[in-house]
Amino acid sequence: MTITVRPATAADAPTIAQVWQPAWLDGHLGHVPDELVAARDDEYFATRAVTWADSTTLATTPDGHVLGIGIVIDDELVQLAVDRSARRLGVGSLLLDAAETTIAECAGQAWLGSARSPDSASP
Repeated sequence: MTITVRPATAADAPTIAQVWQPAWLDGHLGHVPDELVAARDDEYFATRAVTWADSTTLATTPDGHVLGIGIVIDDELVQLAVDRSARRLGVGSLLLDAAETTIAECAGQAWLGSARSPDSASP
């Protein structure tokens, strides 16, 4: 499958929210407090997608179907989300590469936070 990476536009905001919310839930349920999950409702993702559209990179199929998103703010990859149907296809790697390039052009050094299970071994 050919996957293209491109900058998002304001018109992409509804699609950004549609891909981001279920992927965020997949990665965070059981790893963050229930209150945080409750705060991440439809309105949260819709609002943030509009606010951050110009900081978002999309991974798409040739016909324009969005498979994943990466949001870079300053020196941070704020969000990386891949649609369930596209996992293990290299979408995340493409978005990480795009984020690395964006950050290198702007800040030079990056950082990334992630959620982990409380019962995971400490690094």
